[in-house]
Amino acid sequence: MKIKIKSREKIISVKNNTALINWLRTHDSEQLETNEDYMQAYAKRKELFNGHYIRTDSIDIFVEDLVKLGYIELL
Repeated sequence: MKIKIKSREKIISVKNNTALINWLRTHDSEQLETNEDYMQAYAKRKELFNGHYIRTDSIDIFVEDLVKLGYIELL
């Protein structure tokens, strides 16, 4: 699947949502160890700075919220 990451104006190809979060995590400035840690930190930043609540119950729900809020676009 192809994903456009709007903040970077970058298009990437990944196999699934887990691979997407792994890519985002490894390219994040915080360099967190797990996808779960990344999702929680990202969600906290977006709530603090943008007022957007992003659910972190699962990778699929997290990605669903990223799409809904316009942070990424499925191509």
